[in-house]
Amino acid sequence: MAPYWPTGRDLSVKSIDLDAYHSNKRTELEMHNMYAILQVKATHEWFQAKKTRTSIISRSSFAGQGKYGSRWLGDNFSDALNMGLSVPGTMLMNMFGIPVVGADVCGFLGDTTPELCARWTKLASFYPFARNHNDINSADQEPYRDFFNEVYPDALTVNTTYREIIITSIKERYNLIPYLYSNVIKMNQEGGTYFKPVFFEFPADVAAYADNRNNFMLGESLKVSMVTDQLDVTEGSFYFPVGTWCPLWDMTQACLNMETAGTVTLGATADVANVHMRPGSFVPTANAIENKIMNVHDLKQFPTDLHVSP
Repeated sequence: MAPYWPTGRDLSVKSIDLDAYHSNKRTELEMHNMYAILQVKATHEWFQAKKTRTSIISRSSFAGQGKYGSRWLGDNFSDALNMGLSVPGTMLMNMFGIPVVGADVCGFLGDTTPELCARWTKLASFYPFARNHNDINSADQEPYRDFFNEVYPDALTVNTTYREIIITSIKERYNLIPYLYSNVIKMNQEGGTYFKPVFFEFPADVAAYADNRNNFMLGESLKVSMVTDQLDVTEGSFYFPVGTWCPLWDMTQACLNMETAGTVTLGATADVANVHMRPGSFVPTANAIENKIMNVHDLKQFPTDLHVSP
């Protein structure tokens, strides 16, 4: 008997018997998870032979699959718990050698809500891979649907709708693409992780090992602080290591001068993403909002901005 049963059900459900032998004399129990990586590898090699750049996404996966393709985290539920769980899920895939990964934004099973979808899109703006995707039997959740035109009562700006929050989040994702792409290239050449817990960068800081859903790093230079597993919240308590952490987006906000490591209370409404630069770093970004960016190609038409934290 297997020591761990994923989903707690018989592993032969929707699969051939685990005792069945393949042509290489290996059992299905040994080979089942290799099916995905071999499919992705074969597809990748076909496109490479055609001199075509590949972009492959798979649900099933195996460690190291990121060499050939990306993946998403599979069927989730439209609730705050699953939104929060997507953070360690994405971190784990980065650890397994699959850096480009993310969850079904707004949830796959069940009907989403305007606030859940707005918060999830804000979180997804930091995923390595982000897409809004749901079950055919669930309510439509594209941002242009009418119910996103409702006003979010806790917004920093009066009369801000959920749709406007979603649009801003997507623009913020465009802003980060120069930084994200730089990190993807670095991982391709050197290995490593992009979407990761704070303790990956501060392993000697014992307190950094806690609350990884609401505190995470993007590459070496950016820390994101947001409540990812609750709705109807306006503030959160977030951990920062020692150093001067300056906000990336809002230059009117003061830097956080952490003479000792500890928690800081910051805004946590659906329209807020607290992104701080690590001391001694620089971050390349775009200006998608001011330059009215509509796609990645548009980014090439404008200079890259450099944010420097001495």
